Amino acid sequence: MTRFLKLISGPGVISYCNGRAEGTPVHGVLTFEEADRLAVDYVRQLGGDTNQLVAKPRPRIEGTTTSFDKKGGRQIGQVVNVRGLIIHRQVDSIQIHGNDGLTIQFGNDAKVSSLELNWKNLRPQNRYKTASPDTIKSWIKAGRAVNAGIEATLNNRRVTLRFDYSHFDSWRG
Repeated sequence: MTRFLKLISGPGVISYCNGRAEGTPVHGVLTFEEADRLAVDYVRQLGGDTNQLVAKPRPRIEGTTTSFDKKGGRQIGQVVNVRGLIIHRQVDSIQIHGNDGLTIQFGNDAKVSSLELNWKNLRPQNRYKTASPDTIKSWIKAGRAVNAGIEATLNNRRVTLRFDYSHFDSWRG
């Protein structure tokens, strides 16, 4: 199979693969900067909110094709045949961990060789005013943070605050 497209509307998944985009001879492979601009445009075109993209730097993907001498087996050439990146998603400046976001690779002449967009449409049920991380730290230092089981945590040097996703409802409009 050279190409496929998979759409799953409930969880908001789009997968696309085009094996013909990565062929020889290799030509017109994008730079990382061009790939980044084009990837953000794909997010927008596919219905994602570009304001929810985690800022740069973004993880990069680069594939190479290596050629060898038939007689001695020594390397005689290497060329980049695909470039891409992973763009993570954030909601209210909090990065969503897991698969939410876009993974995209471009082959010859800026053609998409693979794309996976996971973009569940989230709608806040309620908004709550929260303290900033610096304010929370100052409360802890001043003894204003209360924990019923504080004796068990007195020796801890690190506090981890986690985002509660239960305040978001999935919208499948």
